[in-house]
Amino acid sequence: MSTSGDLLILQQHIKKDPQGYKDEFQLQWRHYEATRGLFLMSPGQPSLEFQSLVMFMAHVSEHYPDVTQNSFKQGIIELLEKHGPLLEHSTRLTLVKALILMRNKNTMKSVELLPILFSLFPIHDKSMRQLMSRHIAADIKGSNKKGRNEQFNRKIQNILLPIIEQEDEVCAKRALSLMTDMWRRQIWRDAKTANGIASAAFHPSPRVMLASLKFFLGQDAAAAGDDASSDDEDDEDDSKPVLAQPTKEEVYKAFHKGTASSKKKKQKKLKRAMHSVKKALRQEEGQQKETFAAIQLLHDPQGFAEKLFSLLRSGKSVKAETRMLMMSVVSRVIGVHQLVLINFYPLIQKYITPSRQDITSVLAALVQACHSQVPPDALAPVLRQLVDQFIHDRARPEVITVGIKTVREICLRAPLVMTPELLQELVEYKKYRDKEVATVARSLLGLFRELAPEMLKKKDRGRGDGSSTIQQYGVSSIMDRIEGVELLEEALQSGRIEEGDDGAYHLVSSSSSSSDQSDGGDEEELGEEVEEEAEEVQEEDEEEDDDDDDDDDEEEEEEEEEGEGEDVATNEEQQNGKGEPLLSNNAESLTSLRKKLAMAKKSSEIPLEQSRILTQEDFQNIKALKHKKLVEQAMKKHGLKSASKRAAAREVAEQEAEDQLLLESKRSKLHEHAVNPMDLLGKKRGRADKEERLASVMEGREGREFGAKSRIKKAKTGGLSNREKQKRKNLPMGAVGGQVRKRLERNKLKSAKNFKGHKDFSGTLQMSCMLFYFISSPINKFSIIKKDVNMSILVLGATGNVGLLVLEKLLSTWTGDKVYAIVRSRDRLRQELQDNPRLSCIEEPILDMGDESLTEILQQCSACIICLGHTLSIRGVWGPPYRLVRDAVKKVHKCNASIADTTKSPLKMVVLNTVGVSKPDGSEPRGFFEQAFIWTLSALVPPYADSIACVGYMFNTIGKDDKGTEWVIVRPDSFVDGDESAYKLSPHLETSLFAPQKTTKKNLADFMVRLAVDDELWEEWKLQMPVITNLDG
Repeated sequence: MSTSGDLLILQQHIKKDPQGYKDEFQLQWRHYEATRGLFLMSPGQPSLEFQSLVMFMAHVSEHYPDVTQNSFKQGIIELLEKHGPLLEHSTRLTLVKALILMRNKNTMKSVELLPILFSLFPIHDKSMRQLMSRHIAADIKGSNKKGRNEQFNRKIQNILLPIIEQEDEVCAKRALSLMTDMWRRQIWRDAKTANGIASAAFHPSPRVMLASLKFFLGQDAAAAGDDASSDDEDDEDDSKPVLAQPTKEEVYKAFHKGTASSKKKKQKKLKRAMHSVKKALRQEEGQQKETFAAIQLLHDPQGFAEKLFSLLRSGKSVKAETRMLMMSVVSRVIGVHQLVLINFYPLIQKYITPSRQDITSVLAALVQACHSQVPPDALAPVLRQLVDQFIHDRARPEVITVGIKTVREICLRAPLVMTPELLQELVEYKKYRDKEVATVARSLLGLFRELAPEMLKKKDRGRGDGSSTIQQYGVSSIMDRIEGVELLEEALQSGRIEEGDDGAYHLVSSSSSSSDQSDGGDEEELGEEVEEEAEEVQEEDEEEDDDDDDDDDEEEEEEEEEGEGEDVATNEEQQNGKGEPLLSNNAESLTSLRKKLAMAKKSSEIPLEQSRILTQEDFQNIKALKHKKLVEQAMKKHGLKSASKRAAAREVAEQEAEDQLLLESKRSKLHEHAVNPMDLLGKKRGRADKEERLASVMEGREGREFGAKSRIKKAKTGGLSNREKQKRKNLPMGAVGGQVRKRLERNKLKSAKNFKGHKDFSGTLQMSCMLFYFISSPINKFSIIKKDVNMSILVLGATGNVGLLVLEKLLSTWTGDKVYAIVRSRDRLRQELQDNPRLSCIEEPILDMGDESLTEILQQCSACIICLGHTLSIRGVWGPPYRLVRDAVKKVHKCNASIADTTKSPLKMVVLNTVGVSKPDGSEPRGFFEQAFIWTLSALVPPYADSIACVGYMFNTIGKDDKGTEWVIVRPDSFVDGDESAYKLSPHLETSLFAPQKTTKKNLADFMVRLAVDDELWEEWKLQMPVITNLDG
């Protein structure tokens, strides 16, 4: 029992009854040991028997540990360690599969298997590498499926970290790829993994270094996306769809409503919905826990940045792409951890030139490396270099836009680097002729209106208070309390926040709080309300005052409001209670007593955050109070007096408050975010074409369409009406005449009252019938076309079999000016054709005709149909002229070239040829026998050689770039007589010469005429050699 089939049968029996087949296994075990000994004598030779035994033992050895005694596993490991590179491909792959199988059966640990697999990565065996990579990733993922197995992860990481530091590029790259893959799968998200990947940035192999740098930048972007999504969740953005769990009604319907098949479908749908909900919850939970970048987990960011910067500065052989990535990673580490690396800025200063291809990436790295801890003296030379290179009068608007945007981003992170003189120079660009430059200059102006208005001129400061929010270098504000908790305490004391039924504190309106506390006699709340009313009265009284000096007016208003508030409050106190005065005339003012009372309470009370734990509702109230305070400041800044203007300015103040809050929150965490190089470019839109402008115009007309309202209401949106269908219906000639006669009689009756004598309608009836006949005929739909100045057509070979049909088709269906026919004998034409006034017949051979006469005719023609051919006689075939068709085409092209500059459009040349001629470009290959037959035919039959010469002249001499002549070479197959029928067109040959197809002469004439008069058909087939055959074969 040694064949593979017998081993498979024995393997199945052993799995069912291990003890019953123990003797058979021992026999196969001894056979395996003997075969292994023979294999070790020549390990490089393939052995199918040994491979079958190895896979058999890997499947069943777990059932007999007393027999194998762990020697099977050790034997395979020793074989791969000693002879791994020498083994044959299939044998080595079988041994690796055996080890992986034992690992999947839990008879081997990952700690034992991973070193063996990584030692095999340097071997150039693609299929084995893919197998090992997939197994390692699946093994780690499976071990952490139910939960993070920290003990297992630490052991695997301890194996991978030394491999990453090895000089072997293949092993190091595979280990790095595995660690980055585990990070992206969110299996390993710890500092040990991040620092292990960071150590690969100093690997001697450029590929390993590049992979590590790309990981940090790519993972940074992914973490930024997670942060953005979490911020949206914090702001309670309802635009993001939330998966809802199935309701009880849906669950009941899935198990109790409907037939068995419908219930089965509902249950499957319910199961999918529950799976989606659970998956979304897991992802949301994972994002809340793992929304930090790998750069933030570095143990020694300063050492990492300095070491990578030293490689960047001294690496002469580093490629430009790697150098740019190193610069970006160093800048990100500096920005995230707020490091001070002074020498980085002079290095990046050398790269700041507008001519660099990757200048936006360099500027993005510069912006990322800026933060509040960098000395302004270190950034000043870089900023000066940036301004000198990008922002000047001779620079292009796109360059100026990039420069000002970069300056704004730098000042947003390190505003102390800007000087008043430089700021004034940049602000002057707000009146620049280019709109994009002016926009970014105004954005820089708006930034410094918020940060440091004193650095601007008085006319540019706006309506702010002029106070700076920038701290000096080295100064940091230490918060001893939670930010904004003072506003919450004041609101609680004033009653603007009350405790609800659920125990939470809610912000209430001033009207409700005043009504609730009117009976309590709260002096402070009453005083504040009276002061607010007095302020509104004062503002309404001063509507018509001159406001040239805003600061003086505001001070006077505050003094008057304070005095009025004191008087009114004093009166209220005197009327409170039993009518007894609360304060004597000699007592201190009410305002001073309030201040003393507030100071006493503040010194005696315990801070709010120390008395209880602040809830989420408290922080939301703090946010709302801060927003309200900023709105009040903005309203005061505008200084509007009328009630209508105050209502209009309320929305502006709300927006300003939101912008200021957003700017403060953005500046606090701005150094942690990456900068997209594309954001530094201008967003100048290209000029819209006609279609885009028309679409914009039509979009603006929605809801206000032009024209009568009745016409708009009656506008149809569906198909055609019965009347329209009746007009378009193809009817026989007699029916068309009857319809026209009835319509004329009806019109005659309508105009009977204006009848002024007999009128003959016979001519009108005849012309109407002819017109409807041509319109309704399906064959002649191309016949009515727009007339041009040159609408005559020249026909050569009009007395031939095909030329005569072409001439009849043109005279009967085409409505152009004239048809010129150059023939050798006019008598061969029928009498009705000769009598046709639109036919101009020139009786002269084309080759004997003078160039002046032919040029005069071509000057009046828009198309030329050449149906020339040799007469089927001994003289016509083997006698002169031998190149009739080629010479005629050559003469027409020569005469047309002399007038090509004066004609309005190129001359259409339709030439009749044969399927026996292939395209000269070789796109239609033929068989050996066909080629031999064609060569013999061209040597013996001159007309066939004439056809080949004609095609060669039109392809090579006229070509596809001739401005005066365009051509189509029509290739029919075997000619047959018959009526006009359906036919098909093909751009290439479809059959060989020995399998001919039929082409009716009338179909050929129809196609050639349509090419000459139908512009759409001409555009489809021009400069091509179409093959025409009957559709029925």
